[in-house]
Amino acid sequence: MNNTLKYMSLMIIFYSWCFASAFSEETRAFKKQTGEELEQRTALVIGNSNYQSSPLRNPVNDANDMAAVLRKKGFEVTLQLDGTKREMETEIRKFGKKLQKGGVGFFYYAGHGMQVKGVNYLIPIKTNIESEDDIPYEAVNANMVLSKMDTAENRLNMVFLDACRDNPFARSFRSGSRGLAQMDAPSGTLIGYATSPGKTAADGTGRNGVFTANFLKQINTPGLEIGMMMRKIRTGVRKDTDGKQTPWDVSSLEGEFYFTPPVAQEQIAAITPITTTIRPVPTTTLPTAQSPSPSEVTPSSRQLSELNMWKSIKYSKNIADFQKFLTNYPNSDFVPLARMQLRRLAQQ
Repeated sequence: MNNTLKYMSLMIIFYSWCFASAFSEETRAFKKQTGEELEQRTALVIGNSNYQSSPLRNPVNDANDMAAVLRKKGFEVTLQLDGTKREMETEIRKFGKKLQKGGVGFFYYAGHGMQVKGVNYLIPIKTNIESEDDIPYEAVNANMVLSKMDTAENRLNMVFLDACRDNPFARSFRSGSRGLAQMDAPSGTLIGYATSPGKTAADGTGRNGVFTANFLKQINTPGLEIGMMMRKIRTGVRKDTDGKQTPWDVSSLEGEFYFTPPVAQEQIAAITPITTTIRPVPTTTLPTAQSPSPSEVTPSSRQLSELNMWKSIKYSKNIADFQKFLTNYPNSDFVPLARMQLRRLAQQ
């Protein structure tokens, strides 16, 4: 009996490994075909908390957590905490040079930010701001980031500003402007704000600001395209703030972008089709060792047929091949891959 169970366990592991390996091979081939693994992802993440006037609790936490998750998503991340004006501008220049290599650019800032005459500024630490006219000389113009992205001419860029906390210098300012002003997104760019233009955002009562907490929650969702991701973030923030804060975004993106692509779902579920049945054995009789029925430990004929069909069409340029696959196997683990190939061919 013990030998039988050991044999069955080994067979289950073997066939599970075979099926998972076959799927992993398809995933790698798909990524290589689409160029996903070859595209560079570059990020600059800045968090300023240690202000002499009106220090903030969460931006350093926000930046640390954002940098950590972006690294897991394949980004080459530069993290800067509590930066001065010179330090921030230096890193933005370096960031712009890296973007010239192509791929995807990602800029994130958490800290104090404000607008002066319709221009947005990111406030460094160790500033000497006494009046509104000091801002252009003591703070970092947010347009510097957009300018570097525009010059790089890489495929896609994202800018996220969790920088709309209350103005720490409001008492000495005449204009009384609140929040950030809306900026135009250069071609191929998405700009996301923690709240709508002219409004202020909450620093948050937990480890992260409300906007960043929702961002970190959604970024790990497989198959969530960036446009839908922003809508889910907006819904989450409005719920968490009882409608007092509404994230805003301006986009000129073309095509789709996923932080966690749909194929990740298949990697997680690669072993699930393998099942087995172990029948109870009466305690009064110990049967002799017996090989299990192949139908109990091997993939079904339909699963094998499905895998063979996928292998035969995976490099096809014919839309009809993938439509036929989806019709024949609507519940297949390869359905997300087939749909992505359909979208690619339709766009071409």
